[in-house]
Amino acid sequence: MKIFVFADERKNVIARWDYICLLIIPSDKFKSLFNDLIKARQEAQYDYELSFSKLNKKGTGSKLDLANCWTDIIIDDATKHMDRIYFKIFGIDKAKLDFSFFGYKNTPDGKYANIYNRFFRTALLGSLNYFFPDKPITVQRIFHDTEGNLQNHDYFDWHCIKKISDLNKRISFSCDRVIFVDSNHFKEKQFPTASHIIQLTDLIIGSVTYCIHETNLSNKSQYEIARKMLPLVNGILSNPYDKNSSLGYYRKYDICHFPKNRLKRLHEKRIPGECYRLNCESFLDRVTGQQYLDLK
Repeated sequence: MKIFVFADERKNVIARWDYICLLIIPSDKFKSLFNDLIKARQEAQYDYELSFSKLNKKGTGSKLDLANCWTDIIIDDATKHMDRIYFKIFGIDKAKLDFSFFGYKNTPDGKYANIYNRFFRTALLGSLNYFFPDKPITVQRIFHDTEGNLQNHDYFDWHCIKKISDLNKRISFSCDRVIFVDSNHFKEKQFPTASHIIQLTDLIIGSVTYCIHETNLSNKSQYEIARKMLPLVNGILSNPYDKNSSLGYYRKYDICHFPKNRLKRLHEKRIPGECYRLNCESFLDRVTGQQYLDLK
């Protein structure tokens, strides 16, 4: 099985969480998905960069129309078993990290890229093993949104590829480095097609983290997109291994958080800890009108 991987991140959510989103597309399904994304652009009459964080606060406009269309594509891809989109959301709780795992001194200063590098590899390997447990896999390309710290890191762009290749012979790579692309398809000169998929990845990570943390309740557009994603997000978090869910997310979409308990320094190379899942009960109560008192 040949695949493309697209990655984006969201930092410092509620001043505590960093999130990674990996969007995986089988190579033979890429053209079909891309054509649908472009068709949605034409129908919404919006051809500019789409970013969840920059959706209109008033809940109007062609940018919101496109976000709604793309969200429908994400939801429909699972329910209709189209198998074009697989995504993994990995949340890192900085309040429970021992930063001495990631370099000298137990402080977060200058360690973001080190931390991200370690968990990016964890998320990627975990995704491939979970989504495609019995198939030989060839990763043809890994695209990542331009970020700043990661481009300048000594080994982020090649380290995860080498490590996974060494650990798992079922997974091979046609590439030797992560490719950084600008999420604005007008600015990205070499891989503008990939920019559109990075924008889709941004929409996923933005809406999912909104459902979990209610990040911007005053933004009506973000609220609308998150509300549309809420049944899917709630299903993944509350019953992730439901093979019979009508939402179709089993072994296709996944969300997890790390670590469950505060990490303690141990004399070993691996980082001990356990993944778990938060919930979106607060947002679910809000949307369904079950909240009795709103103090936000």
